[in-house]
Amino acid sequence: MLNFGRNLIALCVASLSWICTTPANAQRFETEKIDGNWWIIAPNGDKVFSRGVCVVDPGTKWEDYDSKNPSYGAFKFYPTKAEWAAGAVRLLNSGSFNTIGAWSDYST
Repeated sequence: MLNFGRNLIALCVASLSWICTTPANAQRFETEKIDGNWWIIAPNGDKVFSRGVCVVDPGTKWEDYDSKNPSYGAFKFYPTKAEWAAGAVRLLNSGSFNTIGAWSDYST
C-alpha cells in the first residue's frame, strides 16, 4: 500500500508540474516528507492538497455526435469551446477543486 501512495503522489506531482510549468516559469512542484506524511510542495514552499477531477473535456464533437447513441457534447450547451472552458473552471472552482487530472483537455 505504501508504494501505491508514493506512486499516487508522484503522479499528482508530475501532473501539477506539467500543468503549472511553462518555459517562462520553470519552477516545479516537489514532494517532501513532513512529520511522517508525504506532501506536495508548491514552488513557493506551501503545502498543496490536491483535490481534482479526471476527464475534464468538452466531450463529443458536433461532427461525431450520434443522436441514436447520445453522449455529452459541450456544443449543446455552450456556443464556443472557450465559453465551455470558462464554465468548467467556474464549476470546478465552486466545488473547491484545484487540479484537473488525466484525460483532461489541458489546451483549453
